[in-house]
Amino acid sequence: MQIVGKTLGRYRVLADVGQGAMAAVYQAKDESTGRIVALKILPGQMTRDAERLRRFKREYRILAELDHPNIIHIYDADEADGLHFYTMQYLEHPTLQRVIQRYVKEEERTVPVERATAILANLLAGLEYIHSRGVVHRDIKPANCYIPADDSTILADFGLVKATAMTAITMAPSFIGTPEYASPEQIMVDKSVDERSDLYQAGLLFYEMVAGRLPFSSDLESIIGEKCLADGVKSPRVFNPALSSKLESLVLKATTREVTQRFQTAAQMRAELLQSRAA
Repeated sequence: MQIVGKTLGRYRVLADVGQGAMAAVYQAKDESTGRIVALKILPGQMTRDAERLRRFKREYRILAELDHPNIIHIYDADEADGLHFYTMQYLEHPTLQRVIQRYVKEEERTVPVERATAILANLLAGLEYIHSRGVVHRDIKPANCYIPADDSTILADFGLVKATAMTAITMAPSFIGTPEYASPEQIMVDKSVDERSDLYQAGLLFYEMVAGRLPFSSDLESIIGEKCLADGVKSPRVFNPALSSKLESLVLKATTREVTQRFQTAAQMRAELLQSRAA
């Protein structure tokens, strides 16, 4: 179905922003207020899948209760022309993925440590907030983090969100997420996934910023094998000797395979990060 140019409820769809496996995102204009929004639509064929529709509505219900400067703002949900959708803040800021690519392109290779620290500190503030409300993101990666000019960091794309207090949705165990950034327990699908998986992923983001690369191979099978068997990741100082030993320790603690040896809360990880920056 052609979506661009259509009017769904009070929203006129202006452009295609991105297509995913579970939903599509469009830029739209709220004709009643003139505000530009992002409109996330569940594809028509998926509305006939009761489980998929339930998950989509559940995602909106979880996000609608969140209100924090480091988390994307959600506005409302509706249905029109047989399509289910919800609207959210339209972000024009570059993603962290683009920020990292820019430094690589300019041959600086790594994001300056001071900037990387600010980005991570703000991400952790957002994670502390959602975790305090029983929400786990499960797909933290550079493409899902938007970076305003002040590096305040806005976490988006909650398509894999899990709310620990809500009724579980019954589905066959399978890997969900992005392999390069997934925690070992996400890859080992019989393991429970909680807030500490988000902290592992945040640690990998920081690793990529300050080391100029991820610690694991790009081959999917190798990634899975390394994450399931390795005790931890290679030190980022191998790739960036200028990184302080305190930040090195923070990264290694965040990304260790054993969940109980990681930071247990976002607040704990953020406090140590800020302490390391001040040292």
